Amino acid sequence: MVPGGFLDAVNKMNAPAERMEIPTDHDTVTYANGDLTDTIKLFEQYGVRFLTADEIHTTMPEYPLSPKSESRGSGLSLRCRDSLSKKL
Repeated sequence: MVPGGFLDAVNKMNAPAERMEIPTDHDTVTYANGDLTDTIKLFEQYGVRFLTADEIHTTMPEYPLSPKSESRGSGLSLRCRDSLSKKL
């Protein structure tokens, strides 16, 4: 991953805000309740991937996980493949 690779991936997905207020609707899509399949595929093209909860525990044991993310088995942290392989 090149230094700007993460930002390039994010810029491929960004969109203008629909409004300036913080959403309070219960059905607002956020990273916590959204489908990240397309995000994961796009990030993989730039050498970025989401860590699983097990990988977070292994590579960053001090990083706290919420009970919800632990029970689903999915981490919300991102790590460059090169950085992860150096730690393992």
